[in-house]
Amino acid sequence: MSWFDTVIASLALWRIASLFTAERGPGRMFVLLRGRVGVLHDDNDKPIGFDESRAFAEAFYCLWCFSMWAGLPYGALWVIVPGIMLPLSMPFALSTLAVVIERYINHG
Repeated sequence: MSWFDTVIASLALWRIASLFTAERGPGRMFVLLRGRVGVLHDDNDKPIGFDESRAFAEAFYCLWCFSMWAGLPYGALWVIVPGIMLPLSMPFALSTLAVVIERYINHG
């Protein structure tokens, strides 16, 4: 992997992990998915904990955990089919940059 590929893959993986662990998504799809695996939410759909008896709940509650588990197959796919993974990753990487810019501008 080149340094460019590494940066794109890292930005894309962060965005994917953020979507699955912290964001609502269209039609609350990520909230509903997290609820199905055992993540608990407050009235504003913010994750507030997880059911420890559910196998995947902690992974979907913790961005660091999710990025590790998602990073394993993501990295393997990048090695196997890099020509496909780069274009698939680019929208997520660009979205990460947009989020960072928005947070910097609006939250200093």
